[in-house]
Amino acid sequence: MQFNDLIQGKQSQNLDKEVGDFIVKRKDGLYAYQLAVVIDDAFQEITHIIRGIDLLDSTYRQIYLQGLLALPQPVYGHIPVIINSSRPET
Repeated sequence: MQFNDLIQGKQSQNLDKEVGDFIVKRKDGLYAYQLAVVIDDAFQEITHIIRGIDLLDSTYRQIYLQGLLALPQPVYGHIPVIINSSRPET
């Protein structure tokens, strides 16, 4: 699977080999994040999603589910996440 990230450029992942099966409905009966966010984005007619690069891997699962459900695929962009552990001086 491939997609063009607005910030990171061309991205690809073999979902079968690198991820495998993933949960869409939890044991407690609630729908898992991957499915919930896909439905929510489509319902809200989201066209562009900008988020941290730490969520890049989950994008492939969401695009896969969008395809299965015949939902539109938003444009994705993933920005670097920088964690600064320094504290401001008091």
